[in-house]
Amino acid sequence: MHTTIACIIVCKSLRQKGTLMRRVYVSTIFDQPIDVVWASLGDFHRVDKWIRIVHASSVEGAGTEQLPTIGSIRRLTVGEDRHTTRERLVSYDSRARRMTYDLPDAPPFGMTEYLGTIHAVPVTDSHKTFVEWYGQYTCASADEAPTIEDKLRGIYTVFLGDLRDHLTEMASVTPVA
Repeated sequence: MHTTIACIIVCKSLRQKGTLMRRVYVSTIFDQPIDVVWASLGDFHRVDKWIRIVHASSVEGAGTEQLPTIGSIRRLTVGEDRHTTRERLVSYDSRARRMTYDLPDAPPFGMTEYLGTIHAVPVTDSHKTFVEWYGQYTCASADEAPTIEDKLRGIYTVFLGDLRDHLTEMASVTPVA
């Protein structure tokens, strides 16, 4: 319940500014069951375990093993230049396997606001997992939208590919009982 309220508040505040939120969407199917996928995907503070360009992830004001809590901020060291970026958890629902985060500092690529949502759903007839990742954003100029959408779509696709590689690697080193 609280997670939905947090997301509604953020989205409503963007609408009150008179800004149209745009949306970018990517989805894929993972061969692993939902619990295996969510164990990595749902660990908000440890994306450095599976996103290749994230060199480090730390929780602001807490230890690195903190459970995801609404409002917690992860500080990521990213890319070849090892710059830092901050992402704040806006909503988290472990039962529905969905989380939403924003960028409390200035978002990149000409965006003025950004909300990212990741959602995992079991595919019941095959024991696989459907994952969707979408971003909602605003930008100052509609002319920037195609470039922003291409960049976000590319990032989500690469990150989901990194997750796929991570899960495959985990399966190859985990002995079967």
